[in-house]
Amino acid sequence: MGKLFGIVAAIVICIVVFIALRSKSHVRELTEGEEKILQLVHQVYGERIASEEILIQDRDAIVALALTNSEVERLEVNLSNLARKHEEGVSLPVLKLSMGLGD
Repeated sequence: MGKLFGIVAAIVICIVVFIALRSKSHVRELTEGEEKILQLVHQVYGERIASEEILIQDRDAIVALALTNSEVERLEVNLSNLARKHEEGVSLPVLKLSMGLGD
């Protein structure tokens, strides 16, 4: 029984280490375009941002915002997608207008 427990414990430790290392591999710096979009997000939501977190999902950088004084409490903005739209010719002012919540 002791050997079985030791084997199970070793397997669990290996899985935890694998998951920890895998999640660290998703850490990356924002591109120049993503940084520009993040600046727009800060301009649009400004003082309403209570907290923010940058997430990497399927190679896209997403900023998750917790907002105060807004009907929307949590908002996720795909920085990578908007940066691609800007590279395709959509102007920054148009992207900024598209971020408004209408409040």
